[in-house]
Amino acid sequence: MMLDEWEVGTTEIQTTSYVYAGETAIPVQALEEGQRRQLATWLKERYLSALFQGQAEIQPNAT
Repeated sequence: MMLDEWEVGTTEIQTTSYVYAGETAIPVQALEEGQRRQLATWLKERYLSALFQGQAEIQPNAT
């Protein structure tokens, strides 16, 4: 089957991200700006540490 034979729908997909505080799931949109920034920094640090494992040590700048 070729791509142009597929029927393309117009269904909208919505996603919501959650972060756990203890045992409570909190939508990321409900976090304050500073909390979202901390979460983003943590995620980037984990990703880069895994990507460069054994090659570099990734640490966020203290601000």
